Amino acid sequence: MPRRGFPQYTIFGPESALSLRAILPNFKRAGHDGVSVDRRGKLVLEFIPRNTSGSGFAWSDKTLFSLSVEEVGLCLSQLPENNVELSHATYGS
Repeated sequence: MPRRGFPQYTIFGPESALSLRAILPNFKRAGHDGVSVDRRGKLVLEFIPRNTSGSGFAWSDKTLFSLSVEEVGLCLSQLPENNVELSHATYGS
């Protein structure tokens, strides 16, 4: 039996899909009996549009967001009183 699980959730809608997955942090030894964060964890959001043919999803055209723990906390602190808006910088265009 594996020691760790890596859950991923996908919600399928009529026009698009939303996929959520957690990337856990990596830790390293620090000193004799301590630990420190080697790589920080994040929450990955993937927005996947439906294919132009209408059947299936265009996974190669997905928009991906990675949110740090602090960014997830900031988004949650804004709900439900305020709207949360995500923006995505495009590169190479």
